[in-house]
Amino acid sequence: MLYVDKCCCGCSLRTGTIIVAIVDLLFDLLHPIAVIGHYIVAKDVAEDDSWITVFFVGELIIGLVDLVFCVLLIVGIRKESVTLIMTWWWWSVMQMALQVVYGIFFMFYHVTNGVSIVVFFMIAALLFYGVVVVKSYVTSIEKRRKVADELLLSESAQSAEL
Repeated sequence: MLYVDKCCCGCSLRTGTIIVAIVDLLFDLLHPIAVIGHYIVAKDVAEDDSWITVFFVGELIIGLVDLVFCVLLIVGIRKESVTLIMTWWWWSVMQMALQVVYGIFFMFYHVTNGVSIVVFFMIAALLFYGVVVVKSYVTSIEKRRKVADELLLSESAQSAEL
């Protein structure tokens, strides 16, 4: 897995992870609005709208689940909980894989314009960078804890000798 020492613009990994969480939260809050807008447009265009309803209800559910994982990330950052942060990380890796599969399917089986393809790759790149920053932050927490544990072990061994 890729590892970065600092986030973009020289920010710390913690700050970068907070930025990732805020961006994810903004997308999660805007997602239902976009889904409802697309639903209204698609429902007016389609002859059989039953599949559209199922698709957009599924999108809303996924958006709400994503919001829950984003909240877990924010709480995990605050508490430096590797478990909570990695829960968001695994969810995002799964989302990224699905995004790539969906994007490839979309590009081959639907008529697309260049803007759609560029937007798809920009979203995928942003998600990939966020996953790398968050994983790097988790790695830095684990390294810091390992050093602290070694220092405590060393101090306890020294005090046992006395």
